[in-house]
Parts: sequence; structure tokens; C-alpha cells
Amino acid sequence: MDDSTVEAHPGAGLTQGWEPQVASSDSFLLAAARSHARHFDVLASTMGWIRPAGRGLAGGASGLPSPFANILVLTAPATEPQGADGITRAIDLATEAQAPVLLISPWPTSDLRHQGLVAVGHPPLMLRLPGGSMPPTPDEVTIQEVTTREGLVTFESVLIAAYPIPELAGMTPATLFGPALLGSGWRFFVATVGGETVGTSAGFVSDGIQVVEMVSTLPSHRGRGIGAALTWAATLIEPELPAMLIASDDGRPVYTDMGYLTLCRFTLWVVPPD
Repeated sequence: MDDSTVEAHPGAGLTQGWEPQVASSDSFLLAAARSHARHFDVLASTMGWIRPAGRGLAGGASGLPSPFANILVLTAPATEPQGADGITRAIDLATEAQAPVLLISPWPTSDLRHQGLVAVGHPPLMLRLPGGSMPPTPDEVTIQEVTTREGLVTFESVLIAAYPIPELAGMTPATLFGPALLGSGWRFFVATVGGETVGTSAGFVSDGIQVVEMVSTLPSHRGRGIGAALTWAATLIEPELPAMLIASDDGRPVYTDMGYLTLCRFTLWVVPPD
């Protein structure tokens, strides 16, 4: 192929890496983008959240007063018409729900502040390849999978206190995570010390990867390896598959010690309700 062919047909026939016909195995970024879209779709549909119409957007809005309870994921880059439509619909959905919405973009976006969005940051997307096993759990710490409604209510209350999500403190139990989620593909884990639940994690398997979510530890029990133990539980749901997570920069060293590698950074915005 000569240079004149490239100039005459720039990008002709080249896969961009996010189109619907491309397999999720094409890249870890595509698998992460689709898995995040899928598991927030499941959360939103199972819990009866307001869902976005049309293309370019996954997830939904509960109407609760925290962006962590109203989560949308772009399913195409914002530079493409489908992604741009997704941003417009996210703004509309925040207004409809009258709640702040967390908008997750697996790809960089332009500055969206002129559209009223608030920049959250660019948290690292991290990957751990299969292999290895969970190290011994710290003394006096027990990691258990949640299998009952009561257990999920406890998971919810501890996550709100530990993450923390103060806007949701005092809400009716099972409002954010109802018992139907136990059969939805989501997996929930808690850590207990002396019978007290002190931390949480969750996981979801799809698109050839397992995504780790909602890792939290109560402030009184941090620094004891509990967060890492909870992350291991969600990391090894299906040990033969790679695991991925969106980290904070503060939490990144914990995941690095577990064998997670940083791939790139997602882009997060909050869409205000007005």
C-alpha cells in the first residue's frame, strides 16, 4: 500500500475498536467499557431506575441524591455522534430524575463544563491477569459472600458509611440494593471483625473479564489489609479470567501490590440535575 492510498482514503477499512461488531476480546479497554455498561445496566434494570433511551448510553438513575446512585456509562467515544448523543441524553436524564448523575467515559472527552457538567477526574483503569491465589486473610477478619436480603441490607449500610456516601445516610434499607440483585449476576462480599461488618466489595463477570466494584472499609478498621482481602474476593470470582477495576490514586498502591497494572484512565463527570 502506497502513501497515496492512505491520503485518498484516510481511515478506510480501519477498525476503531469500539464498534458493535468488534468482539469484546479485541482489547481490554473495550472489554472494560462493555462490562461497565453491562453491569450498570443490570443494576438499573433490576432496581427499576430511570433508563436512558436511544443510543450511546448505559446504566440509569435512581433519583437518590448522590451521583453514586445515578450512574451512566458512555458506550462510544464522545467524539463520535453516538457518544455525543449519549452526553445529551445524560443531561436530559439528570433533569428527569432531579438527581446528580455520575457519567463514566472509558475514553477521553473534551471539556464538557460549557454544557454544565462538573469534572470529577481521570481515575486509573487497572488490570490483573489470571494466576495466583488469595493470600491469608488478616487475623480476626472473615470474608463472606452475601446471599440473603438481610446480608445485602448490611452491605448497603456499611458501604454508605465506609465509602462514604453521606447523602444516602438514613435512607430506607434496600433502597439502593434490593434483594433481586442477588440473582442478577452481581456478587457481593463483606468483611467482618468480631461479628461486626466493617467492609464491602462487589464483582460482576461479563465480556470475558470480572469487574471489581464498591471496595470500602470503615475508617476505624483501615490499614489492616481488609480492603485488599475484600478486593481479592471479588478478583477471584472466576480465577481463570482477568480482573479489572477503576481505582483511586490513593488506593492504587494496594492494587499494584496485588498484581494489578494500570492500563489507562477513564474520564468521570457529574451531571447536575439543572
